[in-house]
Amino acid sequence: METPETQSVSDDIPDTFDPIEAGLLDQRGASMLLEEFRNVCSWSFPFVIIPEATNVDDLRHRRPFLFHALMTTMTYKTPAIQRVLAEELRAQIASRIITHSHKTLEILQGLLVHAAWYHFFFRAYNQQLAIILQLCVAMIQDLGLSRNPKEKSRNLTLSEHHTGMPFKTQRSADEKRAFLGTFYLVSAFAHAWRKRATMTHTKFMAQCCHSLAERHEVPTDGMITPLVQLGELMCRINEYYSYDDIENAEIRGELFLDMSTKSFRCELERMKDAIPEALQQNTTLSLQFRLLDLWIHECSLHSFLWNSSDQKSPLQISQLRIKMLSHCVQNIKGYLNTLLDCQQTALYPLAFPAWSGWFYAIIVVCKLVFLQDNERQGKTTMSSVPQELSSLLPGHFGPGAPHDFCALPAEDQPTSPWDPVSVAKETQIRELFEKFIDKLEFTFPYDAFEFATPDDATAEKEKEDRDPLFSIAWLQRSLLYGFSKKMKEYTTRTASKPTANPVISPSSNPSLQPNPSFAPAPAPAPSSSSQPGSYLLEQMRSHPIPLIQSLHFNTMNFDSVALPMAPMLQEDAFDDWMWDSMMEDFSFPNL
Repeated sequence: METPETQSVSDDIPDTFDPIEAGLLDQRGASMLLEEFRNVCSWSFPFVIIPEATNVDDLRHRRPFLFHALMTTMTYKTPAIQRVLAEELRAQIASRIITHSHKTLEILQGLLVHAAWYHFFFRAYNQQLAIILQLCVAMIQDLGLSRNPKEKSRNLTLSEHHTGMPFKTQRSADEKRAFLGTFYLVSAFAHAWRKRATMTHTKFMAQCCHSLAERHEVPTDGMITPLVQLGELMCRINEYYSYDDIENAEIRGELFLDMSTKSFRCELERMKDAIPEALQQNTTLSLQFRLLDLWIHECSLHSFLWNSSDQKSPLQISQLRIKMLSHCVQNIKGYLNTLLDCQQTALYPLAFPAWSGWFYAIIVVCKLVFLQDNERQGKTTMSSVPQELSSLLPGHFGPGAPHDFCALPAEDQPTSPWDPVSVAKETQIRELFEKFIDKLEFTFPYDAFEFATPDDATAEKEKEDRDPLFSIAWLQRSLLYGFSKKMKEYTTRTASKPTANPVISPSSNPSLQPNPSFAPAPAPAPSSSSQPGSYLLEQMRSHPIPLIQSLHFNTMNFDSVALPMAPMLQEDAFDDWMWDSMMEDFSFPNL
């Protein structure tokens, strides 16, 4: 019997959509997809569990909305079917939740599954992830899942008198998982969009985590506590450093930043040490720990936080800050390499927090490479990942994507130890970007390296059959294009500056002739107090960035590649304002 907290507000039940009755799936195929979700995807998002005893028939007849949401997510191998199921699911959300005001645990679980893999359906200018998550938050409140039922025991008699039904004094494991899963996704969304979370961590959440870990009904329950704790820490770090509003941050100055980062990092290490050995190699947990470590040290990118109110120059830098920047680089490389190490089939089960973390990591490294320019121009602040990506990318997804990139010069004499060319080579960011593009090349529906554009009919067919990870691969290609263009602009600009004391004369050695697309950066000019940024350069020379010690710039090979000439990549598609806007406001496309 349903309780007051789980029954639907309306008894008017609309028609449900059954993918099997609609002829989109058969019984055997649906069973295989259900098993894959149960055995694979739950290790990425352990907050919606389908018991082993529940088969396809039980699920589709007793919980049709959840079954529909699961099949929509799991049909990623057949994009055309997935697209139809997604359209029908949106219609069901509008009918069941908005029109008929249904509020049940089943609907909440279906919404959580849809939100957890929303990147499969992400479109920059019509995405609704914020709405989906707010529906989850509202349903948590309406169902009373955020409240400890023991606190309402004094109203037990009154509840029985008015409803004729006993009042629940314990939450079920499914209810606890759904409650905690909502918080986990909300905190991940707040991180990606650089907003304050619409749910706060409570003591009752900690009690739910402890209860699930103690009972340990399914192996994935061991992941819930660390994921929720990491979400809580993520929100707390954002509030402490005021990442969503840097200019009004109260924590400023090297001493406070040093103490706070050490404290947060120690807390993170304690969480990591508490992870059971069986979960040490879990990809989702590994990515989240890398992401939090990077989030802690993002403060090193913001010059505003490092300058106390009585300091006049925004260009001062310290050894501590450079070490933090180096720590950021190592976490970024660790995050990207963790994804690169995944098998192709293991990329699909990863939930959206893993991919929003990937966007964030590559955004931070782009800002880090051009830190010196950003410092001079006062562009060290960051906003949300969506807005940054929106400003960088063309107005629509495809059918193609940028594919040819300018290369870094093979020989360079950097203007400073933090020269963007040198830092880019040291961090190997271009190689990581290219490896990631190569890994996701299977998502492109046609030969992306050909300049020819398919006709309208072919393009429409490719759109229907587009791989769910295509948008991620496309964004990575576009970001690499923007990064390469910015690097070319930098090298061209620095090459045009007069050099007082050139270290190497290319004309004296034919092997050192400049690449036609690039000229070597000039040697450092003598320090002068009248030169802008001279104090910064002196600090960098005194405290060079302690990155990978084994790399030697002169031994690294960077072949030259021309800028793209495909029809969709005309010069106005990537105007300067796009990259400048990306540097100032790195985020997912606006909601």
